Amino acid sequence: MISTHDTNILPGTSTLKRHQCASHPSGQPTIESAMGSATHDPNAKASQLHKDLITRHCVDFICKDLRPFNSVAGAGFMGFVQCLLKIQHESPKLLSAKSLVPHPTTVSRSVHSRAESLRSSLSASLQDAFRISRVSFTSDMWTDEYKQRPFITITAHWIDSMWTLQSRIISTEEFDATQKKTGANIRSSISAILSSYDITPEQISRSVFTTDCGSNMILALREDDRLDCIAHILNTILRNTFDEKKNCPPSVTRLLDAVKGLVRFMKKSSFHNQLSKSLIQSCDTRWNSVYHMLQSVLDRFDEVQTLILKQAAAEIRRVAAIDISLLKELVPFLQV
Repeated sequence: MISTHDTNILPGTSTLKRHQCASHPSGQPTIESAMGSATHDPNAKASQLHKDLITRHCVDFICKDLRPFNSVAGAGFMGFVQCLLKIQHESPKLLSAKSLVPHPTTVSRSVHSRAESLRSSLSASLQDAFRISRVSFTSDMWTDEYKQRPFITITAHWIDSMWTLQSRIISTEEFDATQKKTGANIRSSISAILSSYDITPEQISRSVFTTDCGSNMILALREDDRLDCIAHILNTILRNTFDEKKNCPPSVTRLLDAVKGLVRFMKKSSFHNQLSKSLIQSCDTRWNSVYHMLQSVLDRFDEVQTLILKQAAAEIRRVAAIDISLLKELVPFLQV
């Protein structure tokens, strides 16, 4: 998997300029003269009528195709729409959508060639970066909870000739599940990924890797410059801080248990759908999840209390178990 970001879509008018309108009678405006000033202007504003029409079709798109609302805000979707506008601008006739949009099978077959093209371009960018200075890499591993498949990701970071920080995911691939996650096996996987971009051992020796503090990852990169990921370190500190077996204050432990219990109860009941905003449950594998859980309960505390009092007074003990004063102190502490 390759991640690139290129949203500069240039809407040229070469097709219009090549179009000859010799058959038009004198005095009648040609397509080029009528549309010559309609080049792409990023600051141009659509009329309210057009906006309303597009909004209606966006709603139809979301509802008919069961797509998330933010689909219309994605860079890929915006680039697709801009490309359609460019093509229509260059065409002397109104085009139909069916004549432009490819069949799903065509799209599927084009993914591999598009990925190889991006890989080749990214490889060239990495080689340019190595010639200018150095490239740093971050890497992490995780396991798919559904099928328990292990994955490894490597991201490259460098400063280009314009002194702009660039970051690209150069690979996200499945780690061989038949192999143990030993340092040697992880090293072999990392080396294979970097080699696929023609990155040499000498270039690797001039690179810096940032990873978590796992012993297997440390062992895999023991011959290279490696830094501990500060985000992983902070997450480990917080996990140990809230571990009741490691001297977590009893009052904090009781608060966490009470908040977790309340969130669990709300999510399993019909009450959760009546809240103006969802509560968040903590998750051991999700960073800052304890903070987000406490913050969500603090923000909705009065609303939850009122809702339970009106519809399930017998469950008010779940709210009463929460030390609201301590909750108000703990949330700002974690926020910092």
